[in-house]
Amino acid sequence: MYLYNLGIAFENTADKFQNHPALIFEIGESYSYDELNRRANRIARLLLENGIKKQDVVCISSVKSMDTFATILGCLKIGAIYSVVDRQGPSERLLKILNNCMPRVIFADDVLEELVQPFDLQAKLINLSNKKLEATLLHFDDSNLKETSEIVGTDAAYIMYTSGSTGFPKGAVMTHASVLNLIEWSIDLFKFEPGTVHTNVNPLFFDNSVFDLYSALFSGATLAPFDRSILARPKEFVQRLEELRCTSWFSVPSLLIYMTTLGAFSEGNVRQLRQIIFGGEGYPKSKLKILYDIFVKTETELTNVYGPTECTCICSAHRIT
Repeated sequence: MYLYNLGIAFENTADKFQNHPALIFEIGESYSYDELNRRANRIARLLLENGIKKQDVVCISSVKSMDTFATILGCLKIGAIYSVVDRQGPSERLLKILNNCMPRVIFADDVLEELVQPFDLQAKLINLSNKKLEATLLHFDDSNLKETSEIVGTDAAYIMYTSGSTGFPKGAVMTHASVLNLIEWSIDLFKFEPGTVHTNVNPLFFDNSVFDLYSALFSGATLAPFDRSILARPKEFVQRLEELRCTSWFSVPSLLIYMTTLGAFSEGNVRQLRQIIFGGEGYPKSKLKILYDIFVKTETELTNVYGPTECTCICSAHRIT
């Protein structure tokens, strides 16, 4: 089938790799492509019942969970434009973003719900961590939706808010076609496939997460999401990386420098990593040499990538030798 939108692309991936793990959070907590696809279909129908139409904006602000990723996919399936916002950032910035994109629905958790309730945003709040949501979703059909076929490549898929050089958050709007191009390029260059376990350490409101989500979940690979809280415990973090047998990594250089400085990344551990991708900021050559010396013996590939948000996250790559 010709792929002209991300909803169809994910459904094809889910059909091809039904029983393969799509998400793994820890040993004993993983979800197959079929489970994730069916959950996304239920959430898509919940959105439709709440009056969400093609190209309406839906904001998402929650911890990384199966339902968070299913909500993103559910939006893609009906042509809604999603935007992930930082639930722990400055409230002034958050409200500027919400007033700018004017979401019809906000999928939140207790933290965000408490923050935005006093403001008249004219958006329905749905609590992703609410047990009532689980019971509600069970009433919806989990089969693929006919609405998905009505989305075209030039339709907007998501809005990514940058820091903004003027101090005001700037929203970059990316289309389905642009993201499909990113997927094709990343799979070809970085060989994402079943058996690849890609580490998602980037926050979902940060541009780098676009590469994580789409490269992994649209290729048959497995995405291993980590919340920012575990990064403050590097030894525990590395132990989890090894337990989940993560083979692929993408982050800003500063996180890699943090991991090597504290000795969390050193010779003898995380040996299963086959590729380390970094970008988003400069990597001082002396610090990069430390990383290179750790991983050169395991033949782990190091790749520096670059691309502004407006170019769909990444548009260039250079292998380090």
